[in-house]
Amino acid sequence: MSYNNIVAEMMKIDGAILAGIVDYETGMVIAGESQSNLDIDFATAGAASIVNAQSKSLLLLDIKAEIDDILVTLDDQYHITRLLKKSSEASGHPLFLYLVLQRNSSPLALARRILQNLDAQYQSTLV
Repeated sequence: MSYNNIVAEMMKIDGAILAGIVDYETGMVIAGESQSNLDIDFATAGAASIVNAQSKSLLLLDIKAEIDDILVTLDDQYHITRLLKKSSEASGHPLFLYLVLQRNSSPLALARRILQNLDAQYQSTLV
């Protein structure tokens, strides 16, 4: 499944206003789309900072578990970050899915499930 196809599938989720695949070491967008006034480059760079900060926190706490996803809840939006487990093996860069949803029109549990499924489909292409 190509990066652009993954982004297209993410944008089909009810209430999706921004979707991207991001290199979390650099914050650069690999593929993305925005249907709002949110600047995709700034949004994904901020999300990458959160991923990096959480990863460092887990190291400091000596927690061996890997991050599945990170949810930031705002008054009117959900920001979901899902790390792609094997992405660095395939592309040389650690990647994550980043999705911004309108809170009042988005089924959060369904959106998280769709991101899990997209991650699994991506992983199956790496085998």
